[in-house]
Amino acid sequence: MVKVEKKDFFSSNKMDLFLNFVRKYRGIDLTSYRKSFLTRRLKLRLSYLGLDNLLDYIQVLKKQPQEWNNFLNNLSINVSELFRDPEVFATFRDICIPSLIERKRKQREKTIRCWSCGCSCGEEPYSLAIIFLEKLKNINDKFALRIYATDIDEQALKKAREGIYPERSLKNAEPLILNKYFTPLGKGLYQVKDTVKEVVTFRKHNLLLDSPLKFIDVVFFRNVRIYFSLEESERILLEMYNSLKEGGYLVLGKVENLSVSLRNYFKSVSLPNKIFIRI
Repeated sequence: MVKVEKKDFFSSNKMDLFLNFVRKYRGIDLTSYRKSFLTRRLKLRLSYLGLDNLLDYIQVLKKQPQEWNNFLNNLSINVSELFRDPEVFATFRDICIPSLIERKRKQREKTIRCWSCGCSCGEEPYSLAIIFLEKLKNINDKFALRIYATDIDEQALKKAREGIYPERSLKNAEPLILNKYFTPLGKGLYQVKDTVKEVVTFRKHNLLLDSPLKFIDVVFFRNVRIYFSLEESERILLEMYNSLKEGGYLVLGKVENLSVSLRNYFKSVSLPNKIFIRI
């Protein structure tokens, strides 16, 4: 009996060919993403389409431009939930915001600048905006709040600007917050009010290719590092260190941490909630 060798349609050569195709046709460089992550997500998408190899998928992308959005969305694990990990936002609200406000007073600065990296459909930056607005309304000082929310996915950014979410995405919002900052649209949908939207600016940004923002007081970089290799992740975190003002805050995902090489740049504020301060 002749043994038939099974072709590996996700071999290293095939993956390199696919990555070169993506770079050529869309200007998106995915070479620093983990190969295991890319393979896993691509197999899920190809299975859905009834395909079993990357060469066929390249032809689909060439013939069906709308599939590019599906492809990019499939790489982004968009968890649709405001105040995800409520204890993180509560700790940041109760410890970090008062400290930041006090530092601003001493430095006679009147603008607070935050950066939500990999903001997906806007749940994180809107959550951040709301906790700041709640804190700032109780003080006499008048601060300008600026929250910059960035992502590589244009479809996610479009949804973020609309600010419309199903009720299940608001399960962590207290009733008073829900009534104050969201407008019910019917059919279980709610829209973020303009008082929140006006402090959030959405823009497309590639963390691997584009220059980081500057003079930032707070960086939320949660649950995004899965897309990058360890080397690229550390480079991005070093850029965020340079983005942050001295005493600025860095917030990571609850299952993420700083590598040993980065611990000289930040001090832990709340290790369980992965909140750090730039030193």
